[in-house]
Amino acid sequence: MSRNRGDFSDFLYVVLKRRRFLVWNTVIVTLAVLVISFLLTPMFTASTSILPPQEEDQGLLGLGGLLQQFHLPQLGLTGATSSAQVYVAILKSRTVADSVVARFDLVERYRAKNAARARRKLVRRTAVHLAPTGVIRVSVKDEKPAVAADMANAYIQVLDVLNRTLRTTEGRRVRRFLEKRLAVTRDSLRAAEEKLVEFQEKHPGMALPPEALATTGAAADLLAKRVLLGYQLELLQASLQPGAAPLMEKQAEVRALDRQLGALPDLSLEMGRRYRDFKVQEKVFELLTAQYESARLKEHKDIPTVDVLDRAVPPDRKSFPRRGLLTALAFVLSIVVGLIVAAVLETLERMNLGDDHRLHSLVRPGSLLARVLFGTRAEREP
Repeated sequence: MSRNRGDFSDFLYVVLKRRRFLVWNTVIVTLAVLVISFLLTPMFTASTSILPPQEEDQGLLGLGGLLQQFHLPQLGLTGATSSAQVYVAILKSRTVADSVVARFDLVERYRAKNAARARRKLVRRTAVHLAPTGVIRVSVKDEKPAVAADMANAYIQVLDVLNRTLRTTEGRRVRRFLEKRLAVTRDSLRAAEEKLVEFQEKHPGMALPPEALATTGAAADLLAKRVLLGYQLELLQASLQPGAAPLMEKQAEVRALDRQLGALPDLSLEMGRRYRDFKVQEKVFELLTAQYESARLKEHKDIPTVDVLDRAVPPDRKSFPRRGLLTALAFVLSIVVGLIVAAVLETLERMNLGDDHRLHSLVRPGSLLARVLFGTRAEREP
């Protein structure tokens, strides 16, 4: 107990002894920070939020198409959160930032030397946050509230334009691909039909038993699905880099179907083989036609792809500088630093460094260092 009282007594002695220094240090630092906070340029933060994207809006290429389009790494995620992560990556991309820089002439507004520096400054003033619910929030800082709101909304507009462009480009690419495959399948279907008719004309009255028809129809469905998966895999291989998640998933699906086809019994009757080939081409033609019409609709669809939850509006209050917080921090820090400096000065004074003539020979009398090391006695000594 006596030791604690002695420590507090020493502390109180130092505070009272250096009270003038502590008071002036606190007043000067606090006032200086307060004055500087009035000189700083006020900044306003405007925020907008959008709902997580829907998976079905990503098209045949899925998330991999978005990632490939903007040269972003595969995220290795699944579910709705992965789509939101892709949107966040696009919003943080150089493509979106450059569009905002050009739209608001930020090179001139930020007084930057070039677009690259203006983009870096814009990135520092922009925050993109993904909530656990999947909602994406975009916040932008600027000196003017209206400009901050317009820039935040511009991020969402650019994202929507890029999505529409990607969807149109993807739809056009898929449509052209399916057009070629439809032409080939149409010819194959016609050839299979002619072979079946030719066989029936040579063997009138010959028909497959009901159980053979059922087996042949099931095999035809699997083979048609395998042909269609092969076409989709070919499209993905032409669009994505090796190792992309959608490509690997499609390859695994093809391998699983190949194992099912390997377990099918061979057809010994030529009638059954020709009938099966005809049904395969017929089924493939139906599936390709449906996907072709879907691709055409997607190519010409022009509706918003981003669901805005809250549009950015000009903020009423500035977000920086927060004068009250800065002043309070300066007040507390000045007291802490002042106490540390007072403790150091008191320690140096008690060490009687003024009696060490070696230090006197290295320090110029009357200097600030001499007063710190030797105290006020250094001023009186000749």
